[in-house]
Amino acid sequence: MNTKNCLKYRNADGKVWSIIYNHPLRQDSSGKKGRLMRRSLGTTDSKVAEELVCEMKELLSNESLWNETGRHEAETKYDSIIISAFYDSINPQISNGDTISIRENLLPLPSIDDGYNRILIMGKTGAGKTTLLQHLIDTASDKFPLTASSRGTVSDLEVIVAEGAYKAVVTFFSKDRVRDFVQECVYNAILKDSDNKKDIFDSFSTTEEGFRLEFIIGKYSPNDDQRENNVNQYLEIIIQIKNKFKELTQKDPDKYLSDNDYSETYREEVYEDLEFKSIVEDILMEFIEKFENINKGFLNKNQEDWPLYWEIETKNRAEYFESLRIFSGNYYTLWGQLLTPLVQGMRIQGPFNSKISIGKLPKLVYIDGQGLEHRNDVPVEVIPKKLENMFGSVDKILLVDGAKNSMTGSAKYALGTVIRDGYKDKLIIAFTQFEQIDDPSYEGIEELRKAQVDRTLTAALTMLKQEIGTLTVNSYEREFKNRCFYYSHLNKEYSSMERTREQYKEQLTRMFSLFQSKNIIPDLDNFKPNYDKEKFSGEVHIAIERFHLLWDMRFYGRPENRYSTSLEGSHKKEHWKRMWAFNNRVAEFNLNGYLHLTPVTELSSNIKNSISRCLEKPIGWKPSEPKDEDKVNFIGLVINKVIDQMDSYIENEMIKNQKEYWKQAFHHSGRGSALLRATTIDHMIYDHVAPLKVSSANWREFLDKVWSIVNNSIDSVSESIINQSLEEPIEPSNFIVDKFNE
Repeated sequence: MNTKNCLKYRNADGKVWSIIYNHPLRQDSSGKKGRLMRRSLGTTDSKVAEELVCEMKELLSNESLWNETGRHEAETKYDSIIISAFYDSINPQISNGDTISIRENLLPLPSIDDGYNRILIMGKTGAGKTTLLQHLIDTASDKFPLTASSRGTVSDLEVIVAEGAYKAVVTFFSKDRVRDFVQECVYNAILKDSDNKKDIFDSFSTTEEGFRLEFIIGKYSPNDDQRENNVNQYLEIIIQIKNKFKELTQKDPDKYLSDNDYSETYREEVYEDLEFKSIVEDILMEFIEKFENINKGFLNKNQEDWPLYWEIETKNRAEYFESLRIFSGNYYTLWGQLLTPLVQGMRIQGPFNSKISIGKLPKLVYIDGQGLEHRNDVPVEVIPKKLENMFGSVDKILLVDGAKNSMTGSAKYALGTVIRDGYKDKLIIAFTQFEQIDDPSYEGIEELRKAQVDRTLTAALTMLKQEIGTLTVNSYEREFKNRCFYYSHLNKEYSSMERTREQYKEQLTRMFSLFQSKNIIPDLDNFKPNYDKEKFSGEVHIAIERFHLLWDMRFYGRPENRYSTSLEGSHKKEHWKRMWAFNNRVAEFNLNGYLHLTPVTELSSNIKNSISRCLEKPIGWKPSEPKDEDKVNFIGLVINKVIDQMDSYIENEMIKNQKEYWKQAFHHSGRGSALLRATTIDHMIYDHVAPLKVSSANWREFLDKVWSIVNNSIDSVSESIINQSLEEPIEPSNFIVDKFNE
């Protein structure tokens, strides 16, 4: 193997060395072996880095070691860093259905070590976050990414702005997960109380999670001769299954009906029906066949012929976006050709730049994921855990909200979560659809519109002071105007009005400047707070009460206990089908929730709110009380450390350690199983993980664990300040700079 490209490397401002090399077993985007790789060597010592490079050259020169058998011999000769860099890269693995590791192996995200800032974009569905992204990367004319409310999936999009060729990696949901989506589509169609094919197709085409089956199999047409798809054939089979179970229901209504609705017994027997299973597998086979139509890029499949990932690299922009259309499109005329609903994530790279930018491309990565709200009719008091988990790994957080009804619902909770978690200095807010503020008295006076939006933000911040504490919110309130942006007519490339065009340029120019600014590590003196465990205990118990009250309403439609707290918004009993789907996602797919039913995030968020309030009210500070801004910075650093530990602890206790109870709840069947499922989850899982009785051993154990997490976090921050080590050496990413690709 040629080892001339095997060398050590670090950026001009970097401290940690990496290794660059051609992997003899990894395919590039054209399917040829020899993909150029970069891996961190985990050392700042140049001599150590050179020794590790020599070890890699030896390994690359010995083909007999390039397999699992050879790995055992290699482990006796070479450093574990080299072993990991070579062997762990051979076949990117998927962990719990998460395909990020595949994208990271094939098209790594650059980090701050590469001079890049990562921008997380979040906002309510329909707020205009994806439209704003189109302006940031100038892809509106390419109709990319999707901006319609009928997006075919909730997949993530990651955009790397870089010179050179256009690249992309698309990863897909697992076959089991897609089968689950398809089963839901078919079952919904069977439940439809109509014999009209159009009505049945409407129920057949979409799931609650946004899986758009119609994108892949095509539209319904009453005329078979005009369609070349299988839709009518599927509908005929569905009608046959429908009629068969209709007869069974009429013969034994007590078995198949419950409270004027179909019972769980009905669903269980439908799912076990051979015709039902057959149509589901036929649809899955059609999906696989659709992949045969891909004639660009490189597609990798698993042993079941199910797609793992697709990638492409080209210098032709038109060809590039045309190739992506099948994975990202939603246009009506393309239904029946699209694979958009199967996409779990997409990462693209290229010279994407705004029209207003001049000169060098900004070193930015944009991350755009699902909207904050799945359903308009359900109160949302937490943001998706996946989004919150990204806060620490990104450099800026862009919250996009519509100006007309700004800072309500999930946008307010997102605002509070970012501030509470200690990331207020990363937060940027963009108010879009500014033209929809249609008060006649504001006509031509933009400052009045801005003032109205700012008032809604101030009102939201005032409410947050009660929920997460005053000091941190006050600190953000003093500076938010410098971090707010206001956009009109983003659905048009440029407004016809000169004034609006100039405002657009000014706002976008200032936003780019903020995107590229570096976060400042606070310079803190050595001080440390002390807290009263009893007061802390009371706040945490309120958090647990709020969690149980919420789930009482979902399980039973009423509180099961007397609580000292209340809930914002109206909460009602959930339909058994949604609770079944929620239980299914946890028990069968190791997920933490379904739609708005997210117990790990809800319990953790309530407790973190309590901790945030408590941290602002210590008994005292040693050796002396710091200034308010130093308090805010210290508390922010503490809550940063609390977050990961708290989320991990609650997820382990509620999901991983209770797996058998989740399965037991899921396997309840027959009449009355919905109530059995609810009581099993409520009393066997939630009562154990979030104990209400303060006299119980479970409560003492829970409180001690939370108290320990907080105190360990305080000690860790304090020690870091003493050692002046708040800023750790940055671990380089696996991003390959352009000069190595030439």
